[in-house]
Amino acid sequence: MSQTWAKCLDSLKNSLPLGEYSVWVKPLQASERNETLYLNAPSASALKYINNHKSLESAILLAVSEHDRKIKVRFGIAETQKKIKHPNQTPYNTTFS
Repeated sequence: MSQTWAKCLDSLKNSLPLGEYSVWVKPLQASERNETLYLNAPSASALKYINNHKSLESAILLAVSEHDRKIKVRFGIAETQKKIKHPNQTPYNTTFS
């Protein structure tokens, strides 16, 4: 897990309602590469929920920027062997800066 994301989780746990944190934030899988934090939701419906609830999305982006102002955030869907039917399929990602 990304160190940046681990710090963000602590902040988000204290600032969001427990249900929202447990269901939508905690399951996000994080990895960090090249000054980008990739936050992958376990499903398309989870990603859609985050994208449609701007207050939650904003809380995540704010928590990340408080810990590292230079890092970019990309939301996507976690890849699993069961979900990928075609090896050339690319996951959906949205960049927020």
